[in-house]
Amino acid sequence: MGLMECKECGGMLGRKAKACPSCGSPRGGRTSLGTWAVLALILLVLPGVLDRPHDDRPDERRMQARSDSSRSSAEHAAIRLVKDSMTWDCGYGSGPFRTGPLKGGIAVTAGGSAAYSVSGRLVFPANGIALGCSPSLDYSPLGFGFSEISQAAVR
Repeated sequence: MGLMECKECGGMLGRKAKACPSCGSPRGGRTSLGTWAVLALILLVLPGVLDRPHDDRPDERRMQARSDSSRSSAEHAAIRLVKDSMTWDCGYGSGPFRTGPLKGGIAVTAGGSAAYSVSGRLVFPANGIALGCSPSLDYSPLGFGFSEISQAAVR
């Protein structure tokens, strides 16, 4: 059996001993793989939790709820079509969604930045952000841009 020196008192203790027989100091062992795994998980998750946006806009939530109830069934259907066209969340899939009448269809903005025009069951991105969220779509042949969509989408 090999002996080693205690880091606290300098006494000798066996390599398999859990504590020094002279001073009772626990033997500093190696950190287990499980401990390192838990630490790594905490370090990976913690920044995401700390960087999560805080929603401290209760007035906007009430306004959004009111605008939801004032939307027509066609506007609700347009929002559903836009959501269905998004192949990845891109941060705008949860809204808030604003809608309004647009020549030939309905204007929809998602998250205030992604702009779409919806005509019947056809969805057209009106800017690069919307195209990034819905890459399978093509720009509108009607040529609506973000400014026209955002001005029309008031509900």
